Amino acid sequence: ATQEKVFRLLGITPELARLMAVHQGPADALVWPWLEDRKILSCYASLKVLCRSAGVPYHPFHSIRKATASYLKLAGKSAKKQLGHSSEEMAETHYYDERITGVESALDFLPTLDLTGPGKRGGNAGERT
Repeated sequence: ATQEKVFRLLGITPELARLMAVHQGPADALVWPWLEDRKILSCYASLKVLCRSAGVPYHPFHSIRKATASYLKLAGKSAKKQLGHSSEEMAETHYYDERITGVESALDFLPTLDLTGPGKRGGNAGERT
């Protein structure tokens, strides 16, 4: 279910996922092994061509890194090792996508107030009765 959510977020259709699966290698293999001998700028152009030919919106490689980090956080894992950073703070600051991880607010950590208990009077706040 999580993989399907990632695919939807990135605009990867089931057909594109099947086409990509043909090229899937071992877990430690490069994602785009056919690009090993190309310059980095041509990788971006190649990704654009792949997306255009598959009929899906183009998202740069950084978006894929952000999605990876965000889904690891959502699963309760650290993205530090996967992204190759020395600290979790780097992932926290630059990579987590709140559309995936959810938004945390300081208010999320406060206890719920019981406004129906004793001493509660009717009327508006500040109104004298």
